[in-house]
Amino acid sequence: MIRRYLIGLLFFLSLADLAFSDDKTELVSNRGAMLYENHCRECHTQQVHWRNKTLATDWKSLVAEVTRWQHTLALDWKRADIDEVGRYLNDQFYHFN
Repeated sequence: MIRRYLIGLLFFLSLADLAFSDDKTELVSNRGAMLYENHCRECHTQQVHWRNKTLATDWKSLVAEVTRWQHTLALDWKRADIDEVGRYLNDQFYHFN
């Protein structure tokens, strides 16, 4: 009886893990959006990303700008946070390869 219960429980937990595994990926990809909305949106409108004299001309310069501004604002982001914000901006505005 206990063995059946444990097997059923393990089966249920493995299905639950599969069901929620995509959510983990979505949470990671939304982290960049969350960081941007909480720390950058106040000063940045979409127009700042569309202007002709943008400093971000490729992925490397985009990450450099995110790094520069998070440092200026003393946000103390980890490299992963900088990359997530860069990915968010790239997906939303820049579309660099």
